[in-house]
Amino acid sequence: MLLELQRSCIPRAKDAARDPRHGLLGQLRRWPNTLRHLLDICARTAREVAPPWSVLYMLIDEEWLEHGLVGGMSWPVVLWVWDQCALMGWEALAGIAADCVWLLRRQIRRLDKAGGGAEDLRHLLATGLRDVTLPSLQALHSATHRPSDVPGPSADQLPAERAARLRSAAIASAPRPKVAFRIPVAAT
Repeated sequence: MLLELQRSCIPRAKDAARDPRHGLLGQLRRWPNTLRHLLDICARTAREVAPPWSVLYMLIDEEWLEHGLVGGMSWPVVLWVWDQCALMGWEALAGIAADCVWLLRRQIRRLDKAGGGAEDLRHLLATGLRDVTLPSLQALHSATHRPSDVPGPSADQLPAERAARLRSAAIASAPRPKVAFRIPVAAT
């Protein structure tokens, strides 16, 4: 299983992270201030090397995606992330990485104001998620992602059982109308 992760799953997650629309930058555009701080930090180092967004991809790729977030988070959180990727496709790792960036937003803002560079950001990415709790990541992920938001294989490419699970998850997460009406009750 680990060889399959290394051979095909992690490369799919990396490719999905670089997708311009659904990838990491596309997801981070939801939080423009955090994205601006990240790009400012990367720009301090990137002038000679590469554009700031490319440095950001490289750092997140090397610190999080390459290892499937192992080492950066507690084991229960990592196992939940892997469960999500197994159910939704490894392309979901880009969205979870964006959620992790949002969880680090205060430290990123402090790092930018202190004038930190890419190596400081690398250290933050490597160590900043160790105290993240599973309920906080689950709550953020459920608030920011729906099964239909995650790019992945279409229903006709999935085995029938997995496609049925995805459909039922999409139906369960759909907003429900709030209906209130009085039911007459006989008083005795």
